[in-house]
Amino acid sequence: MKLRIYIFILCILESAFVLPLQAQMLTNKGQLIHITANTIVSVDGSAVNEGTFTNNGALSVSGDWDNRSDYNPGTGTFILNGNTQQAVRHNNQNFYKLQIAGMGEKILESHVTVTQELQLTNGLVTPDQQSVFLIKEKAVINGGSNQSYINGRLFQEGTGNKFFPIGKNGRYKPVLLDQIEGVSPVAGFELFEPNLQAQPGGDLQEVSQIRYWQQTMLSGILNKAFITLSFDQTENFANIDSLVVAEANGPGGVFRSLGMSKTTGSLVEGTITSKLPISGNFFSIGVARNEVTSNLLFIPNAFSPLAALEEDRVVKIYGKNISQENLLFRIYNRWGNQVYESTSLEELSSKGWNGTNMNTGATESSGVYTYTLQGKFNTGKSFKKVGTISLIK
Repeated sequence: MKLRIYIFILCILESAFVLPLQAQMLTNKGQLIHITANTIVSVDGSAVNEGTFTNNGALSVSGDWDNRSDYNPGTGTFILNGNTQQAVRHNNQNFYKLQIAGMGEKILESHVTVTQELQLTNGLVTPDQQSVFLIKEKAVINGGSNQSYINGRLFQEGTGNKFFPIGKNGRYKPVLLDQIEGVSPVAGFELFEPNLQAQPGGDLQEVSQIRYWQQTMLSGILNKAFITLSFDQTENFANIDSLVVAEANGPGGVFRSLGMSKTTGSLVEGTITSKLPISGNFFSIGVARNEVTSNLLFIPNAFSPLAALEEDRVVKIYGKNISQENLLFRIYNRWGNQVYESTSLEELSSKGWNGTNMNTGATESSGVYTYTLQGKFNTGKSFKKVGTISLIK
């Protein structure tokens, strides 16, 4: 049965009904339909709007949605709950609240913008290549799982922290952009599988061949952001401590390390957050080379303030990929008294210690001094080092 809703239905939908109004199909031919708060209209089939549709309640559609005219989202919820594939042609207009339910895939065949909330309960959302699925800056996203995610590209507007509940091939692999800074950025992410052409750069031992994420800027400028990616046992990594976020400028390009600031979970299923802000457009999980950790840290074991070469007159820290975070270098004399301390990577790598007691300003005497050094590499790996330095005069 096809139900055509004309202007006289308006009085029914504007009354305070809380019981669902059901129809097998809804066709609005140039009329005004207004769903008020506490009213639910449930369409067990497809719906076509060729008039004006205002939704301050809830509209649930199990078939295709074809908006050819004006949809006023009001403060209403639009529910796509079909158990078979649903086509959504929304005429480049907004949804206030959009809920994804039912087992069927939702194919977005036109631009869709969500201004308040996206609720992922069940079912996939697949935007076609010509359509933009955009979440406005103040909107929130709830849900996301292997049963309900964005099977394609999702855009988000604004700065701060943005969550992208995307996936591919039945695997939910969301992305989090953290501490976004920029000028009105609108960034999008999509997951791809596999990643067979990826090449590890000099600071990487390998890059995941299973998947990669691509970022696309729709508009604005993204100046800074840190990224969190998901991984699982399909990537067959051996050691979670060696994992880093890897980025490249193009598909199949040479990936470089963004380090690792933290991980969650385990190699079976977990997440990893970059140590450095992103600068490329393609991202994957990488394994750091061993040299990126302990082998790239060196402290001389002797120096002399009277040496002919300036470099030999001080004690510096030499190395690559050393982070400023949690860095602490201390030197003690033979009686255990601290004579030097620094937490500055710039000072330790450029000036160093020249043998002067930080407390008295006097030059220390010849002898053997003990040092302690702790900190992190840019990969996120912590280090601690204890040794001795001979001051020679």
